[in-house]
Amino acid sequence: MKIMIDTDISLKDIYNMSGKNVLMVNREYQRGETWTKQQKQMFIDSLLRGYHAPAFYFHYKTTIFNDLQNNIIEIIDGQQRVAAICAFLDDGFALLEPNDDRGFRFPNFMKGRPCGWGGKRFSELDRDIRDEFLDHKLVAYEIRTDEDNEVRDLFIRLQGGVPLTPQDKRDAWPGHFTEFVLTAGGKEGVDKWHGWDFFKNCVKQKDQGKRRMLVAQSYMSFHYHRHHKIFRDIKSAYIDQFYHEQIDFDKESELSQIFKKICELLYEEFQGHPKLLGHHIIHLILLIDGLLKDYPNHWRRKLAKALSEFKDRCEEGKQANKKGDVENEYFSYYQNYVQWTSRSSDAASKIRERHVFFVTKMLEILQLAPKDGKRFFSEIQREAVYYNAERLCQVCVMRGDTHMVDWDQAEFHHVVPHRDGGETSIDNCALVDKECHPLSLDDENRFR
Repeated sequence: MKIMIDTDISLKDIYNMSGKNVLMVNREYQRGETWTKQQKQMFIDSLLRGYHAPAFYFHYKTTIFNDLQNNIIEIIDGQQRVAAICAFLDDGFALLEPNDDRGFRFPNFMKGRPCGWGGKRFSELDRDIRDEFLDHKLVAYEIRTDEDNEVRDLFIRLQGGVPLTPQDKRDAWPGHFTEFVLTAGGKEGVDKWHGWDFFKNCVKQKDQGKRRMLVAQSYMSFHYHRHHKIFRDIKSAYIDQFYHEQIDFDKESELSQIFKKICELLYEEFQGHPKLLGHHIIHLILLIDGLLKDYPNHWRRKLAKALSEFKDRCEEGKQANKKGDVENEYFSYYQNYVQWTSRSSDAASKIRERHVFFVTKMLEILQLAPKDGKRFFSEIQREAVYYNAERLCQVCVMRGDTHMVDWDQAEFHHVVPHRDGGETSIDNCALVDKECHPLSLDDENRFR
C-alpha cells in the first residue's frame, strides 16, 4: 500500500470529481448517506468560517476491461462530508441563520456578527464568498493499492476509533460554563482543570467524562431550582441545551460561588465516607442549599450519618419489594425513591418525586428545627410542599379547578391552624395562591 498526502485539493475539485463520477462510494462496505440536513448545514457553516475539515481518505483505483483502462477514486472516509458539499453546491439546502433560534442555537458570541451566508443557498451567496468557498483547501490521503482487502482493513480501522461522547463534545463548547465544568469535574493532563476535591474524592463515578457530566447535571438542577423552582430533565439533549443557554455564564457569579461553597462543604462532611452516587449528589446539593438558609449549622455533623441511615432504609425497602412485603415500614423508600434511580432516573418528574421524598425523610432523620422557631415554614419545607402539590393551588383543587401557582405568588397554609396546635411540618402544610389563602374561620374550616 502506498500513501500520499494531498494538501491542495479544493472543494471545487471534490465537486467536479463527484459530478463526473470519478469520486465514488463502494456500496459493498460503505453505508449510505446518514447525515441530517442540520448536520450538513453545520458542516458547511464551519467551512465558511474557515474551520479545517478532518482529512479525507481516497482509494485511487485503476481497472482494466478489454484493454480499456478506467480510473476511479473510491471514498474510504469522508462520504458524508462529500455528500454535504455536493448537495450545497447544487443548491440542495439553505444554511442556518445564527440569529434565528427556531432551530440550531448558535452561541451568543456568534450572534450579531456579520454572516454573509446565513439563510442562503450557494447560488444566493455574494460572488467573493462563492469563490472563496470553492477554493477552500482540504487534506486528502491518497491510497494506492491493488489489494481491496487492505482498503477494507483501513476502512474498519478508521471507523473503529473511539467516537466522541456527548460530554467530550460539550468539553469543546465555547464559553465559561464549559471551563467551570472542566475545572470542577477535572480532566487528566490539564493542570488548570484539576477537579474540585468533592468530585474527585467523594463521587463513585470514576470515568472523568461522566463525572463532568454529573457536574453539569448537578449545576443545571441547582440553577433551575434556585431561579425557577422547577426540575428539568437532565438527559443528554437537555444538557446540550443548557450549555447553549449558558454561553455567557459567569463563573464568579453569586450563584456559582454558592454552588462551589456547597461542594466544599460536602467534601468536608463526606471525605473518608463511602463514595456517593449521582442521584445522592444532586439531592444533597439542593438539600444543603435550603439548610444553609433556615437551619442552625449543627446539622453538618449529622449529615453523613443521616444519609447513611437513609441509604440503609432504601436498601431495606428494596429487599421488601423483592419479597412483595408492601407492609414493611420502609417499602415507601423503594416506592418513592429507589425505583426512580434506575427507571426514568433523568426525567424531571421522577427527580422531583425523589427529591420531595429525600428532603422529607432527611429532615425527619436529622430532627432539625428552623432558625425562626415553630410558626413559619422554612424554605426547604415550602419547596417540598410546592413540588409535592405539583405547583397546584390546593384551594382551587378543592373547588375542582387546576390553577398553577408561580413561586412568587405561592403562600403556605397550616391545614390545622398553629393556634389550634397544628404543627409547622410538611404534612400540615398546603400550597395556596396568595389570592386564595384562607383567612376567615369559615374558610379555614371548609379547607380542612
